[in-house]
Amino acid sequence: MEDKKDTLHKIIKEMKLPYLRFSVTKDCNGNCAFCHNEGQGIGVRGTRSKICNSDLDLSKIKDIAIYFKKYFKIVKFTGGEPLLLNNFTEIVKVFHNAGYLCTLTTNGFLLDEQKQIELKNAGIKKINISIPSLNKKEYDKLFRVKGYLDIVLKNLKTISKHFKKVKINFMANKNNLQDELLKFDKLSKDCKIDISVMELITPGSLSEPISSEIISILEKKKKIKHIKSIKNSFGTKKVYTFCNGGTWEIDDFRESNYRKKAFDNKICSKCHMKDICTEGPYAMRLSSSGTLRPCLIRQDNLIEIGELNIYKKEVN
Repeated sequence: MEDKKDTLHKIIKEMKLPYLRFSVTKDCNGNCAFCHNEGQGIGVRGTRSKICNSDLDLSKIKDIAIYFKKYFKIVKFTGGEPLLLNNFTEIVKVFHNAGYLCTLTTNGFLLDEQKQIELKNAGIKKINISIPSLNKKEYDKLFRVKGYLDIVLKNLKTISKHFKKVKINFMANKNNLQDELLKFDKLSKDCKIDISVMELITPGSLSEPISSEIISILEKKKKIKHIKSIKNSFGTKKVYTFCNGGTWEIDDFRESNYRKKAFDNKICSKCHMKDICTEGPYAMRLSSSGTLRPCLIRQDNLIEIGELNIYKKEVN
C-alpha cells in the first residue's frame, strides 16, 4: 500500500496545485446560498455564529506550516469567516514566520481599521473581500443576513491605507450585469481596489462563459486604458483598466483552452468526474479539522493530516 506522504506528493506534483488553501473555520457570520465552504460541510451560520477558537491547536498548526513549506510558498486563509477566530492573527504569524506569503478571503464585516492594522502587522499581504452585490436588497438576499453591506463599505474606505493588494470578489450572473457593473467600477476607482469577477457556475453553464459580455458592457461605457495578462498555473487571466474607472480581473475557468490545460495531468485527465468539474485543480485545501482535499468535487481522495505523522510528539 502506498505511503500517505507519497500519495500526497504525487497529487501536488501531478495536479500542479499552486498553494495551500487553509479553511481555518467552517463557521460564518454570513449564510450565502452559493457558498461551498471549501467542501468541508456547513458550520454555525449567520447571526448564530460567535467568536471562537480554531479546531486545531496552535502547536499542530505550526507543524502543518513547517511540513507544507517544502511544497508551497503561498497560504490563503479562508473559511467560513476567518475573522471569527480569536486566535486568527496568531495563526497568520505562524505561517508568516515560516516564510509563506499570507493572503485572506473575508466577507469584510469584521474588517474594521483596527483589525486591518492587526492583520497587516501579523503578516497578511493580500486581502480578497467577497461582496456578492452592491444592491442592498440583493446583497441581503444572497448573503441571507440583513444589514451588513453598509458596514462592509465603511470598512473599505480605510483599507487602501494599509494594504496595497486588495480585491473584491463580485458574484456576477446574467441578470445583474447591467445594474451592477458600473457600481462596482466606481467602487474600484474610489477605494483603489481591483474587482475580480466570479460567476456562480454549474455543470450546465460550462459552455456559456460571460466574461466577454462583461467586458463588452464596460467597453460601451468606458474606454479601456490598458490590458495586462497575468500567468497562472494553467494559462493567463486578463486584467483590464478603464479610463476614469476601475480595474477588473477576468478569469474564466470555462474557457476551453484554460480547462484543457487545467486537466492536462495524470490525475485529472483520468478522473471520472472531470466533465462536470466546475473548478479544476485549484489548490490543496486544508479543512479546519485537518482534512486535506485536492479538489472540491470528489470524496474518495481525501487525506487526514494525522495520517501523515507530521505532528511532533508531546513531551510528558
